[in-house]
Amino acid sequence: MQPEIFALDAMYIVGTEIRTQNRLEAKRSTARIPAHWDRFYDQHVVRRIPNRTGEDIYGIYTHYVNGDKGEYSHIIGVEVAGLLNIPEGMVGLMIPEGEYMVFTAQGDIPKAVGEVWDEIQEYFEDNPAYQRAYTFDFEIYDPDDPDTVNVYIAIR
Repeated sequence: MQPEIFALDAMYIVGTEIRTQNRLEAKRSTARIPAHWDRFYDQHVVRRIPNRTGEDIYGIYTHYVNGDKGEYSHIIGVEVAGLLNIPEGMVGLMIPEGEYMVFTAQGDIPKAVGEVWDEIQEYFEDNPAYQRAYTFDFEIYDPDDPDTVNVYIAIR
């Protein structure tokens, strides 16, 4: 797998947030992210977010403590025109412009997404010329292509 590098413009996201860490996500009994996705869809969160600019759903990883070894925030949301009207119980954030390495998961989602994250970790271990920034990493779920997820990893 050879990922591509893209320079992206800044974007605004509104959604719901949880805190977790990889050691919790490694076990089904302690994983928090699957329940976060379930709540997001079960509570029809997208319908409550004003000023949406598209239909894509973002799974964002940010506010890292100690890279991938500590806690981080997982935010599920959508791109919006601005952060002036954030519904109660949600968060808003700006993902700054920057360079991102893009990996693609295809097939049985979410299994393929978990597999691509394993590939991402291996890629950065095997390619020290590229370093993760641990600022904003995100998955983009396109409702028109439910079998493909692009994963954007911020690089330095």
